[in-house]
Amino acid sequence: MKRRSISGALGLIGLARRASGAHAGSAAAVRTLRNGDAMLVVTARDAARGQLAKIERAAFGRGVRVVAAADRRTLGVALGRGPTTAVAVTHPGFAERIARILIKHDSAEIGDRADPDAANSNERVAGAR
Repeated sequence: MKRRSISGALGLIGLARRASGAHAGSAAAVRTLRNGDAMLVVTARDAARGQLAKIERAAFGRGVRVVAAADRRTLGVALGRGPTTAVAVTHPGFAERIARILIKHDSAEIGDRADPDAANSNERVAGAR
């Protein structure tokens, strides 16, 4: 069940990107966060600590969930590209469904992102959006 749920979330991430509702790559995720367009950021579980820190700094105080889902290769395959560290979902419907799946089936919800040392958590929340 867990694998199928993650697979479903990854499928939705790919669909969101094809529908112009997501931006792939850590630089694109940071840019989308800073522009205020990101509703959810999905990161790779094996992302570099420095890249995660940049994403979390950009998400902090914006009320955007940051959720770890799969490894870089698997996330990239879902997006139709090479290994990918992060994807920012901008479409509210996709963001809500993806977050719900990942949090429910992957125990990804960790809590408030007020603690900057929470960089190794599966999910960091920068407040409510």
